[in-house]
Amino acid sequence: MIVIRQTEKISRITPDLIEKLCSLAASSERGKSIALIHSDESDHVQEMLIALAPRTFVDRHCTNNQSESIFVIRGLLAMALFSENGEIAETLTLANNQGSSLFGLRLPTRQWQAYLTGAEVTVIHEIACGPFKATNSEQWALNDVEVRNLKRRLEVTLSSVSNPDI
Repeated sequence: MIVIRQTEKISRITPDLIEKLCSLAASSERGKSIALIHSDESDHVQEMLIALAPRTFVDRHCTNNQSESIFVIRGLLAMALFSENGEIAETLTLANNQGSSLFGLRLPTRQWQAYLTGAEVTVIHEIACGPFKATNSEQWALNDVEVRNLKRRLEVTLSSVSNPDI
């Protein structure tokens, strides 16, 4: 995964930054690039732009005792939200004015989620309370069959959007 750290006192989100992230994600082995908008992991607000290559699957994860907001800037994202017992509670699509009326979410503390991107590079703006705390997601690790089934369900969610090739 490729990480870009902002070095200026005022972080600027520009079309050039978005294009650079998209290009880096498309060429990255993990299909992901990140621009850190916050200056330090100890900041009270953690902000990132995350670019994900087409059809990138992000396995089940959550922020550790922190709420989180996610906004789609470009592309399409199918998301699964999980109940406290690990079952899929809801699947939904987020897109930036491309066939979905939903482009952002505010998630509560310890909301487990997984997602799959559409057919183009997807860029999200993620905001979480700081300071950053790594989450141990091994307790909810999915086996290969569960990952395949979840990906299949998210593919169905993507196909329900009026233009699934965005």
